Amino acid sequence: MNLRWIYPYRLRLALFFRLSRLFPALFRVTPNQPAALAFAPATLSHFLETDLLHRQIIHTGFYELALSEWLSSVASKSGGLIVDVGANIGYFTALWLASNPKNTAHCFEPSPAT
Repeated sequence: MNLRWIYPYRLRLALFFRLSRLFPALFRVTPNQPAALAFAPATLSHFLETDLLHRQIIHTGFYELALSEWLSSVASKSGGLIVDVGANIGYFTALWLASNPKNTAHCFEPSPAT
């Protein structure tokens, strides 16, 4: 179920959590399903079916709303280098890099499954 048409973002997030508990079958993840990000012109793929973070990104376009808004704002204005330790699928790295061509990143993820 795609909730990306719902605004404001806080309402979208609340509906995702409520509906995903009530109707989990509607929020399944296809492992190689591409998902466009809400706060940057970027797309991620290669999601894990069991990861809530991955489901949230696919169905809402973001993760950690306040942090995503702040990070995309800083990335587009001042930019620089970000070090993403425990990067998971690289959501915050993708936000950072897609927001400004001058940005650079070093990201590390110790889990081979991710």
